[in-house]
Amino acid sequence: PQHSDRSLQQLYSGYIKPETPEDLAWRRGQKALHFDALARFITSGKCLCVGCGDGLELTLARERGFEVEGYDVDPATTRRVMQATGVRIHTGAFAALDIPDNAYDAVYMDQALEHTKHPRDDLLTARALLKPGGILYLGVPNLASIRCTLKTAAGKLGLLRRTRGKHYGTRHHHFYYAPGQLAGLLRRFYDLDILLVAGDPSPASGY
Repeated sequence: PQHSDRSLQQLYSGYIKPETPEDLAWRRGQKALHFDALARFITSGKCLCVGCGDGLELTLARERGFEVEGYDVDPATTRRVMQATGVRIHTGAFAALDIPDNAYDAVYMDQALEHTKHPRDDLLTARALLKPGGILYLGVPNLASIRCTLKTAAGKLGLLRRTRGKHYGTRHHHFYYAPGQLAGLLRRFYDLDILLVAGDPSPASGY
């Protein structure tokens, strides 16, 4: 069953955890590679980072020359990150934000689409916020990856009795995607051209 809005609010109010310097350096390097991929298609302009969390991607986008804004769901966290970064961060229901259409050259959504209860509404909003020719970056867990496929098969065979299905992340993930499926949906229902489909350039572990 999906989370209630209240339980989601409680979850994300404590979602950001302290990191070791090594973990932070790894995550910074990973997101830098994401922005390298984005830079193949756009290198400047106004960028909205959706699900901006602790503000790391806001910093990276600004370092790359973007005029950046953010969005996240927890008001207390967004206030702290705004104070720390000086970047404007929107909060509230994403589909109801008071932002005009065609406002951004790029919308960056890394590890966000699987968390939302209403992905259709959020994708339509992201599409509307983009200027003509703008770029949408989506990063999501890959349900069709070798790792996920093997873990699902092992679970069905009874080899993962204590951890069966753990890789789905059901504590905080609502929907699951595979590259071909997601690309087809974006073309058919959101009038988006697919410029690149690629695996994570620096996965946490496995394939």
